[in-house]
Amino acid sequence: MKDTQQLYDLVYSTDFEITIADISNGAIGLLEEVATSKITGEEEVFSHTDLYDFQANVEGAQVAYGNVAELARLTDA
Repeated sequence: MKDTQQLYDLVYSTDFEITIADISNGAIGLLEEVATSKITGEEEVFSHTDLYDFQANVEGAQVAYGNVAELARLTDA
């Protein structure tokens, strides 16, 4: 609960900033993680939950891209 409150306080603080690059690079990082470790199954060798992690990363990247795609097109970023 403490971590959740810290995250909330950070995001809703008056000096919080996030850029298109931050979001885009986060999406890229998620997909790179899928390509380098999750797709091979090496992360969850015994629990066999790799596909759930894989799917979550891909969906996260899609959401991130969906939130910045139009703005990036408009600003030619």
